Amino acid sequence: AHAMTNNPKTHQLEQPHSAGEFRGFTLVELLVVIAIIATLIGLLLPAVQSARESARRTNCLTNMRQLGLGAHSYMDARRKLPPGWTAAVGSQRPPSNQSLITYLLPYMEESTIADRIDFGYDWSHLKNKAAVASEIKLVRCPSAPRNADYVSDYAVCNAITPQVYNPLVSAKSITSRHDWEGMLRKGPRKMSDISDGLSKTFLLFEDGGRPKRYLDGGKEVSGTVSGARWADHESWYNIHFQSAGRMQNIDNNNEIFSFHNQGCVYLMGDASARFFVDGLDPEVFVSLFTGSAGDTVNAMP
Repeated sequence: AHAMTNNPKTHQLEQPHSAGEFRGFTLVELLVVIAIIATLIGLLLPAVQSARESARRTNCLTNMRQLGLGAHSYMDARRKLPPGWTAAVGSQRPPSNQSLITYLLPYMEESTIADRIDFGYDWSHLKNKAAVASEIKLVRCPSAPRNADYVSDYAVCNAITPQVYNPLVSAKSITSRHDWEGMLRKGPRKMSDISDGLSKTFLLFEDGGRPKRYLDGGKEVSGTVSGARWADHESWYNIHFQSAGRMQNIDNNNEIFSFHNQGCVYLMGDASARFFVDGLDPEVFVSLFTGSAGDTVNAMP
């Protein structure tokens, strides 16, 4: 028998890769990984944005509740509703030109600002310039854009105008009423005037984005909106627009408007805050809006 010889030419074996070696990604593998990551980010971002908006809406509700508690502290102290606004008639003073927020300052932990306001003069007078040039976090909606200083995203809505309710009554979308005004008006009112009940009547409304103008969907358009400053006695407004019975989120030109998704936050007369969707039944909306029209809502939506 012939002895076996080790011939390196005939017995070469493929050596495995050493532990320190690394085989890189191919271009196709890299593109697949990038596509997977992009898909995951695309799925995650809407959820993150939704969570952030949910947190902002919660903060908005909290702001409204705090304003409601301030209004009730005013009512407890004065035994009457706070004025939605006050305005001088010609040279007759008092009252001076002031907003609801100005009257609530001592009752919403803003006494430092309140002590600097001279109610013998209008909010815009030089004597009140320093006081009204103060930021109040409580009157800013976290979802609304920051377009100017010393602005309030919350305001008084005084009435539904005939150009809104007449077509709706004709279309039988809502029933006619003897009163189309809200809870707060020019000057104070007695609490007993709100015969429909505080818990079922709107007290304060959103009007975000002022002084810039926005349309449905948050689309910014040219022009400015009046009454943006928290101290401005003209910050109140009426409802002038409606779209198929919807009376919110159409235009922020002194109308009910928010930057929340498909709805607005409202402060009720009992200091609770609620979110109502854009599709709220117009009959229910009007019943909640009016304070003494005998149109109470049996079950809150």
